[in-house]
Amino acid sequence: MATFFREEHRGAKVALMGPMTKTFLHAIHDFVGQAGVDIAPFAKGKGKDGVTQERLARFTDSEGILYIGKAQEKFNIDPGHSFPWLMRSSVMCNHFYFYVVDKDFGPLFVKFASYFPYTARICINGHEYAKRKLAFEGIEFEALDNGILSCADPTRL
Repeated sequence: MATFFREEHRGAKVALMGPMTKTFLHAIHDFVGQAGVDIAPFAKGKGKDGVTQERLARFTDSEGILYIGKAQEKFNIDPGHSFPWLMRSSVMCNHFYFYVVDKDFGPLFVKFASYFPYTARICINGHEYAKRKLAFEGIEFEALDNGILSCADPTRL
């Protein structure tokens, strides 16, 4: 990614990563204001799943943004230092977790790193997707927290 940035993206210099990061973070905070959701900092030692389950229990819409979580996690970067080339290193940086409820996929999240190259990861729970599909097709099943105990038509799983 760093090579692409250096050689292809606007012919840009490494020094432009800072302003791009500020713009990216402003866009996240603007989205928070427009969507009317809050940023919930994840406390050290408290699991993200627990926070999400608490909020899911109170969520009444069929789909929408549940909340945005924020956590400091290790991240691989290419620091510029005073060298004209990029070097690999790791730092602690903020990651933003956009937790969403989708009518087809169920609960999912999109995770963004706040440092260049702003990596993103989409995490969809296959069990939740299967539960949604079974319910949509009217097939009876017994759900577990993260799975299915039994199903009236196992071949549909």
